[in-house]
Amino acid sequence: MLRKIGILFFLILINCRKERFYSRNIENWIGYYLNQTKIGYSLSKINVGDSIIKFYNRIKIKLKVGKELKEVMASTFLITDLNLKLKNFETEQISGKNIFKISGKVKKDTLYYSWQIGSEVNENCLILPSNTYPAGILPYLIISQNLKNWKGNLLDLTLFSILPAEIKFQKKDTIIINDTIYPVWVYEVEMGKVKSIYYLDSLGNLLKEISAANIIGIKESPQKAIAEWNKDFLDILSFFSIPIDTSLSEPTKLKSLKLEIQGIESFEYLDLELPNQKIISKKPLIIEITKPKLIETKYLKISEKEKIYLQSTPTIQSDHSLIKKKALEIIGNLSDPKAIAEKILIWVFRNLKKKATTSYPSAIEILKNLEGDCNEHATLYTAFCRALGIPARVVVGLVYAGNSFYYHAWNQVYLNEWISCDPTFGEFPASPAHLILKVGDVEEQVKVLSIVGNIKIKVLSFEYE
Repeated sequence: MLRKIGILFFLILINCRKERFYSRNIENWIGYYLNQTKIGYSLSKINVGDSIIKFYNRIKIKLKVGKELKEVMASTFLITDLNLKLKNFETEQISGKNIFKISGKVKKDTLYYSWQIGSEVNENCLILPSNTYPAGILPYLIISQNLKNWKGNLLDLTLFSILPAEIKFQKKDTIIINDTIYPVWVYEVEMGKVKSIYYLDSLGNLLKEISAANIIGIKESPQKAIAEWNKDFLDILSFFSIPIDTSLSEPTKLKSLKLEIQGIESFEYLDLELPNQKIISKKPLIIEITKPKLIETKYLKISEKEKIYLQSTPTIQSDHSLIKKKALEIIGNLSDPKAIAEKILIWVFRNLKKKATTSYPSAIEILKNLEGDCNEHATLYTAFCRALGIPARVVVGLVYAGNSFYYHAWNQVYLNEWISCDPTFGEFPASPAHLILKVGDVEEQVKVLSIVGNIKIKVLSFEYE
């Protein structure tokens, strides 16, 4: 689940010193820490011209995912007018051999953009609502407009989506950084249900940021920011695991599982009430998950609600000829939707090499490389099912393994009701040891970040088949 955690890092952190904007370039370095362990840094620059403002950001993150050390580098260059309205941008993310690029230009209220994942290049457009600004210029936006309480929209160029945002001035305070005391203005920033705390000085410099999952950014010198990191890199999977005091010896044979969830103050934006996953109590939050009974399904009754889960997307290219060809090859002469959904899952489970990744998943690239983690398994499975006319979607949440729950991605496939299944573990249907937190693509999944690190789980009861 590194990608879901890493999204926060790619929200561009632009620093500003208002009184100098019109005289020279500004440069700012931020070091990122998790559990007091350094995980990355960013470099931000800003230059104001007579009619445009140029922003640049480069960020580097290095973490251990299981036994593998992973490094992600992302850079973004964007130009706004003097009113901070986006004119054009370019962004690139590199993780190993995977490269993800997006570029775009605004004409009136429409953003025309192209994206490239691997060898695939696509074009599209996005209508920008009024009161929409690039997420990466947020500190400058706050200071230049003297925002106290603001609601609007932020365009996230890493998720490539428009997210509702709210800024609230909290208080004046002081903080100590490198033995220096700074007076600060503290702001709470909420974007797409994910909250951060900004500490700005009177000129708008970002001195400190506390993001979801207690990821902390601190202003540093260039030398300290890029200094060699410790060899003992943080294992993100183990760090965010949730241990429990109950052992489930055979989770795949569970018939039902009842859990008490602590640490979620508000869960209206999560997807906890679903077929075979019911909220039994809200205070305390108790959820019961049951294993569905599968029946042969000769015909699918697909309403307008399910049709959106047949659509092709930039990363789930279900209408691509290679995806369709391979899907048809896998199922052979099968016609029953249930049998097709199961056959596809078994193929993905058996043919994708289990390998931790930190890049955006792309169904086409996954099919070419045949490797990846839970995100790649879930993405390719979704693409295959949609290509065959079966609604499917990605879900994220927690899965039980070895006396702990881990953040994980799997699927739901529509067989006249939504059925959970897990192509990473080869489970059709998925066992009740899967707790769904959110349904949808990355822009929806990122909302789970607001509770990462806060959840505690207690097993109340369980029953085997």
